[in-house]
Amino acid sequence: YFFEPYRRFSTAFDRGTVPWRNTEVTWLENSPPRYAFYRAYNNQNETLAVLGVHTYNGTSTEISSAMSPEAFEMKIPAQDILHWEIFRDLQKRGSHTFDLAGVDPDPENRKAQGIRRFKKKWGGRYIEFNRFEKTYAQSLAVKLMAAIS
Repeated sequence: YFFEPYRRFSTAFDRGTVPWRNTEVTWLENSPPRYAFYRAYNNQNETLAVLGVHTYNGTSTEISSAMSPEAFEMKIPAQDILHWEIFRDLQKRGSHTFDLAGVDPDPENRKAQGIRRFKKKWGGRYIEFNRFEKTYAQSLAVKLMAAIS
């Protein structure tokens, strides 16, 4: 109930999705349980929004989320409702911190400004930290998988 809507909603908004098969297998093995997947749906059981969370040592981090084009078009606050319920659920499960997974420190376009506004309204605080990434040259097989998914 998570991966298929996530892929469909991300594609509808022209957001790239990586090949999910390996990630999905890793998440579903989930032992001990660190990943949780949430879904907001309407009375017809149609998915309006999805959100994935990783929890470790009392800190939960949003790892992926998407909203349906219908919920977006109708201005249904599916992500707000989903976040509120997730905060309550994770607190019951012992999580003391929820990391909303970063923002652009100097948002220049409307999308980045909207993301920052959405995250700020929850009353959290902005924390800067250094992050390092190691980039590997992609093999032809990886490029082909990304192109066909």
